Amino acid sequence: MLLFEFDYEGKKLEFRMSHKAKVELEKISKEKQKIFEDQEVLGATLDVMDFANVNQGDAEEKSKEDCEEKKKLIVKHASVLSKVMNSMDDIDPVDMMYVLLHCNPKFKDITKEEWDNIEFTMEEEIGYEELMDIFYEIRDKVFTLLEKMAAPRQKAIPETKLLN
Repeated sequence: MLLFEFDYEGKKLEFRMSHKAKVELEKISKEKQKIFEDQEVLGATLDVMDFANVNQGDAEEKSKEDCEEKKKLIVKHASVLSKVMNSMDDIDPVDMMYVLLHCNPKFKDITKEEWDNIEFTMEEEIGYEELMDIFYEIRDKVFTLLEKMAAPRQKAIPETKLLN
């Protein structure tokens, strides 16, 4: 399915959703989710949840020492938590566009370096804000397509079989 076209150095680049692109995007998504299997990340997440529970309790139940201790844990885990926050974000739209282009057999030889040049040219011609709007819109379409592809389909069952 053609999602976007762009003329670059006399070539019409076609950004298409395909089975190969779907597989690549799922692979990227799984890689982002692997961070939650890390024990350090799990410990940091549990500490943050514990801190949130302490802050939600009654004022009488909270002790300043307990809150201070929890805050120290949050500071200790800041770098780990930033990894978690980054992995919770969706796939970057710029990376997704590269996958959509690279998985098209016509453009499979485009390297990341060439993609950087293409992206720069797109920014120059279209404008950064408008280009990002286009990329985010395409990303939303792709995720909608992925959800539809993952949903089970029901085949039409002939009425004669239903009666038996």
